[in-house]
Amino acid sequence: MILSDSQILEEIRKGTIVIDPFRPECLGSNSYDVHLGKVLAVYEDEILDAKVPPKVRYIEIPPEGLVLQPDELYLGVTEEYTETHCHVPFLEGKSSVGRLGIDIHATAGKGDVGFCNTWTLEISVRKPVRVYAGIGIGMFLIVGLVSRCSSASEDQSICSWNADTLRAERQAKDAWLRSSSGSPIPREQRMTFTGLSYYPPNPAFVFRARLEIFPDLDTVILLTTYQNDVRKMLRFGKLHFEYQGQPLELTVYQYTGKTAERFPYLLFVPFKDATNGKETYEGGRYLDLKYSPGQQWYCLDFNRAYNPYCVYDDQYSCPLVPEENVLNVAIRAGEKNWKY
Repeated sequence: MILSDSQILEEIRKGTIVIDPFRPECLGSNSYDVHLGKVLAVYEDEILDAKVPPKVRYIEIPPEGLVLQPDELYLGVTEEYTETHCHVPFLEGKSSVGRLGIDIHATAGKGDVGFCNTWTLEISVRKPVRVYAGIGIGMFLIVGLVSRCSSASEDQSICSWNADTLRAERQAKDAWLRSSSGSPIPREQRMTFTGLSYYPPNPAFVFRARLEIFPDLDTVILLTTYQNDVRKMLRFGKLHFEYQGQPLELTVYQYTGKTAERFPYLLFVPFKDATNGKETYEGGRYLDLKYSPGQQWYCLDFNRAYNPYCVYDDQYSCPLVPEENVLNVAIRAGEKNWKY
């Protein structure tokens, strides 16, 4: 059964479905319109080899649009990040896009229960057509299950991971840092900014982690890089995971105040590891986690570890990593240290 608009909204309220960003005007009677991200990837090799990872080149879609050509396959990504913990997600092309001769996936546009990610688009065109970042590119449909999945199936689908999607996200972030008025990089440095330094995508640093929620959510004070500035947060729980047979854990914090009102399901995971001060920022890095009520297992992806804003400009005040979140292993994933 395909969920209706009211059912989608109810599941979003319960936390079993996440669409981020969510815009009410994009919700149809039984689907949600998703949009094309800012970056496309194309294969550099004329002949692809199914046994060899292909080389790709990234193209940022300019404001005036980009003309797609026939006989070329473009890998794109949706602007929207989605989670479906109890339902089967589908992505279909919009009829308005189809009438332009644009196909958005070469394979079945279906995800597994528990899929948590943006959607990779396999775009091809019948004739030259100009596209723009942010155009409506597809419809996100959600199908209910006749019976509940086994716990094993749900656990396996928690960490759906795609290196091409990660690379596209990084390209989009670099473009935002270079051109956005909200970029933390000082304006005078943006013209020569060529991108952040990242570790290569590595699935070895993607973990299934069990979230233990604390029975009492204590309010704690996190110190920041500014002496007279502190952040009030709730000590929400612990993530338990294993790396090379070693049990590890990280405390998870929940925002308070206006941030909590705007992002009620967003959790904050600051951490330090053995790379700090050498390969990565000495003050540690951050991860975000999207909480779904009732969900016990989460995907902890250190490939998405990011630097605090104070790395780029010391005018920003950034929370310091608590002592309980210092890992004794080297997490060689995510963003490296940045030097102008």
